[in-house]
Amino acid sequence: MKGMRYNHQELQELRRLVLMERDILPLDQRIKKLRDEIRMRLRHVRALKAKGHPTHHSTRVLRLLCRTLAVERTYRKVMLKKVIDGSRSVG
Repeated sequence: MKGMRYNHQELQELRRLVLMERDILPLDQRIKKLRDEIRMRLRHVRALKAKGHPTHHSTRVLRLLCRTLAVERTYRKVMLKKVIDGSRSVG
């Protein structure tokens, strides 16, 4: 049985997919966890506010999580651009 042969374009696509899985997938998972955490914190702040408790500390934590999410999204965008540009320069 003959081995499977890939043409140049198929190999580039495979490289790009592997790089995306290796570099982008962990970022997507962290972004998803951050979004879930933000949602949970928002519910918590609303509950505190409804009970009349101070929300200063929780609001600061929420702002920090939002900033972290923005940084993670920016980093993901840069890494995705790097993967796409890298796959173009290989060929």
